[in-house]
Amino acid sequence: MDYQQESTNHDISLSIPIKISFTALKNYLNKEFVGTTISRPNSNGKTVNYFKILDIDIEQTDIEKYNIELMVKLETLTTFYNKRELDISVLTFVNLDVGSQKIYIDTYKIDSKGKSWFANQLLKSLINTFIYHKIIKNLSIELLPIIKKNMLLLNEKLASKIEVKSGISILGCLENVTIAHFEIKQNDIWVIININGWGIIDVESLDF
Repeated sequence: MDYQQESTNHDISLSIPIKISFTALKNYLNKEFVGTTISRPNSNGKTVNYFKILDIDIEQTDIEKYNIELMVKLETLTTFYNKRELDISVLTFVNLDVGSQKIYIDTYKIDSKGKSWFANQLLKSLINTFIYHKIIKNLSIELLPIIKKNMLLLNEKLASKIEVKSGISILGCLENVTIAHFEIKQNDIWVIININGWGIIDVESLDF
């Protein structure tokens, strides 16, 4: 049977919820940034190390205008403030632009917990700049290139049938995949993916 010619008779439309745990996001951020040194050149052009990132934690927040809080633990590296731990709070509002299929941070606020004098001196310039360019920008994700790449890979597999179990396989083609909804709920990120295309479940054996 020529499935390609009959694909228009087997159109499907699905909405699939996907849950991404904060644990997965925390592990990703720690893998990317733990051990990273925050530094900048002094007036003589010499690089001065100020902090090392020890840990990044993440949790949902009910504070107005924000939905995710990042807790960044730093270790001081300067001569007078050496080997001291410092906690930085990064309140963010993570959102989805459905039109551009981009997850981005709409607004954020950085503060030091404990109101350390040393931290406050560097907060607006050094720490704020580093967290914005390294962490905030890393949490802004263009989803369309990722979706298209994975859709092409999956379609290559579906074109030659994917065997689910002996005697049962799936043939099809994904024509459009979009993210329609984004929500922070109970320390998880929930997204809903809409899928359009066609598919056939091919049963070649009834010996289950």
